[in-house]
Amino acid sequence: MLKNMKIKKGLMLGFSIVIVLSIILVAFSMVSMMNMRSEYELLMEEDVEANQDILYCRVRALIPGRNIRDALLIPDSDANDGLIEEAEQYLVELEEGLVSLEEHFPYQLDKEILYAYQEKVRAWAANAPKIIEMYRNYRSTGDEAYLKEAEDFIYETDTPMQTEMGTAAVELDNYLVEGMKEERQRIEDSIATTMIIIIAVSVAAVVVSIIFALVLIKSITAPTEEVRKALVGFSEGKLDIPVSFESKNELGEMCQALRNSQNILGDVIGDLNARRGQIQGMEAMAGTQRVNAFVPLAQMFGYATDLRSKTQGRGQYVMEPSHYEPVPKNIADQIIAGRTKG
Repeated sequence: MLKNMKIKKGLMLGFSIVIVLSIILVAFSMVSMMNMRSEYELLMEEDVEANQDILYCRVRALIPGRNIRDALLIPDSDANDGLIEEAEQYLVELEEGLVSLEEHFPYQLDKEILYAYQEKVRAWAANAPKIIEMYRNYRSTGDEAYLKEAEDFIYETDTPMQTEMGTAAVELDNYLVEGMKEERQRIEDSIATTMIIIIAVSVAAVVVSIIFALVLIKSITAPTEEVRKALVGFSEGKLDIPVSFESKNELGEMCQALRNSQNILGDVIGDLNARRGQIQGMEAMAGTQRVNAFVPLAQMFGYATDLRSKTQGRGQYVMEPSHYEPVPKNIADQIIAGRTKG
């Protein structure tokens, strides 16, 4: 039905808009979910790496402290040189671990607690070489005053600093756990919000599509119904059925053509009535409308010209004798009066 109609462009445009909106919605959903997935994976990766770095730093701080204490407990042991070298190596690796921890620390979290932990660790690490130097002075001189000084330093300075460092490590670890929990919840909330938005937009798109379809259907069915009623009226000889739809598409052209036909046919029938014709009916024949009527022969002079004028040169008529009828009294009086004067 709509094969050659301009209105199919409206249908194609409407369905194209729906398809494009659907594609955009699907693309937006996929991109949003992929971004959230990437963010979640990155968060988990940072969480694991940061926890590993914290453990790494705690081990690199624990072993040097233990080795130094072991060397001071048995100051003349031949194994102490290896313990001290290992402690110094671990102090170097401790600084590397602090740098790695800062790089891997989740960017979403506040780094104030991280900086506090780094400050305490570096402060302790700066004092460790002092104890090692005291021990080496003892080994080179044999003066036990160096051992006493190292032991006092450990008791008064090193041990409290290690305690503070351990407390800071626990606080940082707890903060990381809670922070990751909050971030995971935030991402889950974002996913839920995105899903709600997607569902809402999907529902809105469906509603808009339905409304558009209903409007479009109405724009087709309403004028089609007018045309149907008018055509049925044509077949019954009713020419006063209104056809009000106007548009530049084919339906509008059909309605306009039908109005023109109503006007032309109305003029033709009106002219036949004026000629004292008796309309017997109308019928559609091969794309034309045929009007059957009885008209007095005396009224048919000049009818061909009048018919062409009223139908824009397209009307034709066929006339044949049918029967005789009495002349109406008013016409008969006129005829008698004319003959009497004659």
